Amino acid sequence: MSIDLRQIVWMRSQWKRFRHILCMCTGIAWLVCCAGIVLLGHEDLPILLSMIFMLLIVTGLFLYLFWMTRRELKSLDRQAIELRAQAVRAEGARAG
Repeated sequence: MSIDLRQIVWMRSQWKRFRHILCMCTGIAWLVCCAGIVLLGHEDLPILLSMIFMLLIVTGLFLYLFWMTRRELKSLDRQAIELRAQAVRAEGARAG
């Protein structure tokens, strides 16, 4: 399967867009959880515990997905570098 440079650039931009949306959604979830924790008193202990649990789950999921996007972006960068190197080698072979 041959992937050209334009496809790699497109995939890389999609992963960056996903990472941006991920950061925004995580920030909103953290804001909701922290506001709920601050605003709730000790009277609503089950809801307070569920907010803390949700905050921990959101944080773990964010870290995992952020790590996966970073790994995928590095992989795409390596593929782009390899394609550029192959193009330079092909230019050198034709010129030489």
